[in-house]
Amino acid sequence: MRRLTDFAGVPGSLRRDLLSAISGTLGIRVVNMALAVATSIIVARSLGVEAYGSYAFVMSIIGTLALVCYIGLPELMVREIAKFDQNQQWGLIGGLLRSCYLFLGVVFIPVVILIAGLGLVFATEAELDIWRLLLIALPLVPVLALITIQGAAFRGFRMIVSAAIPAMIVHPAMFLFALLFFAVATVEEALLMQLAAATCGLAVSLFWFRIRIQKQLHGVSREYDYGAWKSALLPFIGIAGVSFFNVEFINLLLGFLGSHEDMAVFRTAANIALVVALPLTLVETAISPYITRLYQANELAKLQKMVQLASFGALLASLVPGLLLLMFGDDVIRLLYGNEFVIAYETLVVIVVGYLIVNLVGLSMRLLYATDYQDDALSISAWGAVVTVIICIFLIPVFGAFGAGVVLGFGKALRAGLFVMAARRRLGIKTSLLW
Repeated sequence: MRRLTDFAGVPGSLRRDLLSAISGTLGIRVVNMALAVATSIIVARSLGVEAYGSYAFVMSIIGTLALVCYIGLPELMVREIAKFDQNQQWGLIGGLLRSCYLFLGVVFIPVVILIAGLGLVFATEAELDIWRLLLIALPLVPVLALITIQGAAFRGFRMIVSAAIPAMIVHPAMFLFALLFFAVATVEEALLMQLAAATCGLAVSLFWFRIRIQKQLHGVSREYDYGAWKSALLPFIGIAGVSFFNVEFINLLLGFLGSHEDMAVFRTAANIALVVALPLTLVETAISPYITRLYQANELAKLQKMVQLASFGALLASLVPGLLLLMFGDDVIRLLYGNEFVIAYETLVVIVVGYLIVNLVGLSMRLLYATDYQDDALSISAWGAVVTVIICIFLIPVFGAFGAGVVLGFGKALRAGLFVMAARRRLGIKTSLLW
């Protein structure tokens, strides 16, 4: 018991705080993954391959529109709030929060007008159903954007669990409850259930924010540093934009160039493969504010040790599920989704292999944009986006979902290797115990 206590560190120490954040986030991520798989299974089995593909396509578009509304803001908020909190600059925190909320409102209105205009002008008779579904789901955009912004604020204050619960527990849990209680039969019903569940998650987030953070800002005169925020935001916008082309663009292009069946197959494989990506994603989410704090304090030795141990832990945690999916993935798909989705196995294999390579390389991109080297991350992501777009255009029309899986899995692996080299060059930090 004493060894465990010594390992955890004294209360208030970096090790204790970090272990607490990771353990709390681990539980939330595991529950979130279980909820995500459960809801996807119910929706897929209820709707069938074709309708599930339509649902997944519309949700991909909604996710993209939400990204447009908050693009670059979460990364900026986590870094700046962590810095302001360390220096007790509450006025700047209040000013940054208000500015981010205004940004969302200003961007959302043109997004709605743009979508409505495009639907009226360019929608063909065959596409009318997708546009109708998109209009039904459009209110999800500001709700998802606000949940993301609230979560970024919590993460900046190192309230990792509070940041994750509304979006990762409340939202999917309420969606699961709605699916079980109302027995979804159409895509429209599934989208409306998503909207109701996301609204519940946002309500919880706003309530917690009010009682845990807002009271600390009461009576504080807001301060604004628009010049510095703008300079920092632009690279983050670029990073988020090119990250979209590296990930979500694959979903969109598959929806436009492939069939709805391809979309269903790809989403099924990607959902199952999340269990392999989970460990590194968990670690990155938990330690991002700690990276900023150690870097700002010039404690690079501690930063090196923390990053290496976190990366090695993520690798070990991903090996078992990754190998099991490579060997028995077809049986897993058959058990969870049914025989008609077994065709997703080949796509699952290439995604899982790519994710395992990323975990082997270790934590990398987060290390760059949590410090002062977001420009390097932007450059790497931009070139990766160009390659992703080109390969997608060639592979998806020919290979469908399998081509999308190749682009997703091995595209991530290639970028991770480049991020690692940049981290070594700029910070002198090795991100993996194996390299």
